[in-house]
Amino acid sequence: MNDAGAFMKTKLETKDAKGVRVLRLKGSLTKEGVDQVGSAVAAATKGASAIVVDLSDVNLLATPGITMLLTAQRAVSQAGGRLIVTGTKGFVDELLRRCRLDAVLNIVPLPSDAMRQAHEPVATSGT
Repeated sequence: MNDAGAFMKTKLETKDAKGVRVLRLKGSLTKEGVDQVGSAVAAATKGASAIVVDLSDVNLLATPGITMLLTAQRAVSQAGGRLIVTGTKGFVDELLRRCRLDAVLNIVPLPSDAMRQAHEPVATSGT
């Protein structure tokens, strides 16, 4: 049984760049990975109006990881902010699109484009 991914620690790097909070995740967003970073992701999304979640270094995404992203998206949106997911590739990108989450999450392929979009005003309903 090859379970090498189970031994990889999932990490979160957070930085603020020109008014945008960037959350860069590394590792696997499985149950174990979300157990390691979920609380930190939730805390990092509080109080930020523009968030970019960079998944460039995420090699595996499972239901707990999807739930974490959707929960963060909802919290940021309800607070009047914007959350953009970027850097998806391979299995992670395919899974998000097969599950039609590209209709729910704002997925921007390139981190540079995500940063630019994060600086745009958030559209509000009724305007």
